Amino acid sequence: MAICLLGASAQTSKPLHDSSPIVRAMMNKFHCEPPKTEDILAHRVIVNMVASLDPSRLYFTKLDIDTINGQADLLKAELKGRDTKFLSRFMQMYKSRLQAADSAVSRLMRRPLDYTKKEYTYIRDSIPEATSAELSKKWEQALKYETLRQLANILLADSNATPASVMKQEASARDKVCRSTLRKVRRPQTYPAGFEAYVTEELCNSICKAYDPHSDYFTRAAKENFEGQVSGESYMFGFDIDENENEEVTISHVLPGSPAWRSGELNKGDVIISLRWAGQEAMDLQGADAAEISKLLDDQNHKDVQLGIRKPDGTQKQVWLEKQKLELEENFVRSYVLDAGDTKVGYIVLPGFYEESESKNGKNCAADVAREVVKLKKENIQSLILDMRNNGGGSMNEAMQLAGIFIDEGVLALAKYNTDKPSSIKDPNRGAIYDGPLVVMVNKASASASEMVASALQDYNRALIVGSPTYGKATMQVVFPLDSDIDLERYSEGSFNLGTEFVKITLGRFYRVTGSTHQLKGVQPDIYLPDLTEAAGFGESYQRYALKPDSVKRATYFKPLPALPVADLSAKSSARVKSSASFTMIGKYADFVRKATRMSKEAIPLQYEEYLAFAKKYRKEAMSLEKEYETIHRPGSYKTHNPAADEDRIKMEHQMADEIKKTIENIDKDLYIQECFSIITDYLKTAKK
Repeated sequence: MAICLLGASAQTSKPLHDSSPIVRAMMNKFHCEPPKTEDILAHRVIVNMVASLDPSRLYFTKLDIDTINGQADLLKAELKGRDTKFLSRFMQMYKSRLQAADSAVSRLMRRPLDYTKKEYTYIRDSIPEATSAELSKKWEQALKYETLRQLANILLADSNATPASVMKQEASARDKVCRSTLRKVRRPQTYPAGFEAYVTEELCNSICKAYDPHSDYFTRAAKENFEGQVSGESYMFGFDIDENENEEVTISHVLPGSPAWRSGELNKGDVIISLRWAGQEAMDLQGADAAEISKLLDDQNHKDVQLGIRKPDGTQKQVWLEKQKLELEENFVRSYVLDAGDTKVGYIVLPGFYEESESKNGKNCAADVAREVVKLKKENIQSLILDMRNNGGGSMNEAMQLAGIFIDEGVLALAKYNTDKPSSIKDPNRGAIYDGPLVVMVNKASASASEMVASALQDYNRALIVGSPTYGKATMQVVFPLDSDIDLERYSEGSFNLGTEFVKITLGRFYRVTGSTHQLKGVQPDIYLPDLTEAAGFGESYQRYALKPDSVKRATYFKPLPALPVADLSAKSSARVKSSASFTMIGKYADFVRKATRMSKEAIPLQYEEYLAFAKKYRKEAMSLEKEYETIHRPGSYKTHNPAADEDRIKMEHQMADEIKKTIENIDKDLYIQECFSIITDYLKTAKK
């Protein structure tokens, strides 16, 4: 999977010892459901900090964690602004453990590891070791596992290789693992803003996460990164990265018009070998994977970077790039026509709920969808598909505006803040732009604002919701500058961009017009389609300290339309899915994903031959499924084309011709869009009777 290099992670130029009390004060003041006691808050903060700074349980022993827990009273005092002893002691311990880990990795990787010993390890081991000796053994097993994984990749990539010939490359594989591991261990101490800032930012964020999983602490750069995720524009270099068959990180795509594209130096297939921020030392990236390099490139928003690249012919170049705030067309609403001759269906992709204040061109998603609907109506469409799969949300205001496009009038949702009385969120504009047959596509990655729209359209019987259960987030957040004196009644919205530190706070919950909630459980589709996102094991119910579901009194002004023929359409769709070789294949792939998830919690062999056999069996099954999965994507009964109103624009964007062609081909071959087209065909036939 390619990783798009957008945004930046948190950074600051000073220690933040005074920030945590303000973060805690603001969370208590504005959060819709704060922890009931200071003891609960302190416990959650410590759990969050340890989980974030030592996710693999390779730094802290059980005694260390007991010591940290024993300082909960110091943490409570610190959160009230009385002293900074907790943070100072935590920093001292954490730095000591990082240095010990650095020494252990360097020592263990100096010589070949013992691959003859019959032993096992666990990838997701969340239990801390009791002693330093046990922790050292855990490090040895972790490093051995990573080295074995490198050796297995070499073996499986070369049909002529043998276990004996591959073992001759153990030293280079071990060196690769050593370099990569040491980079990760040293990252907190080489953080651009410094070690103190790194740990203090983690404390501030751990406080926010102790209230719920969607509250966050941001520095300015982190806020810019967040805004890039929920708007149509981001700071970016303009290239995506992936990994080739040799596990080298390569450039997989260069965005036309971006800094990377304008440099004229970067091309698909170039291998990234080094990285250097302006004014800093170069980083050797040997052994780094795509996720690690992506994270390194996200450290800065406003500094130039020098990339060392290796061309396919072996020549090396150094290329300077500067991030710029650019709009990605794929982040905005787009529409197409699915034409089967006698049936013509409009198809709108809605990747997120962006709003005008976040876009320099004044774009907002509700108005953009309205414009696309007008274009499609000129194409004489008989029905419409609104695709909100993988839509993680955004502006709640835009969500309500968008729902109003399809609903004449009435209450669309209910909201409750840190008071007991819920309020109604009404359709802001009377009348509907489109009142024809409507299908809304969702999956497990459809969250927040997209869930609000789906639930409103479902409750009003305005649309058929098709796909898998959604993420399960029924809360709303606002980003504030770090200032405990903020008065929501008097504070101007434009001032929210001032400052160098920010908090994203969950101000309230929202509910369906029926008074129920999709919190944790998600919006349940009218017509279920099996989906790989379900098997991935994520969603609100998997999040630590997620708010529990509740309910409120239903809206008084709520008049749903006549019921849709859900049972009949669902039965016909289910019959097609059950007889479909393609959906059967998706089921098999989903079972494999679940199996792989369970495997990460099971014992992994560390003896050389046993591990190779284990890896070979797993890889064989994975490659077989991937090969079979590629064959299920075939054109359906319709042909996709752009609306006639877009033809002139498309001609002007000649550099995007390949992208546009690829997008249309993907829509033609999308199994889920094809099934929605069949559902609509069934519905149109039913409506004629």
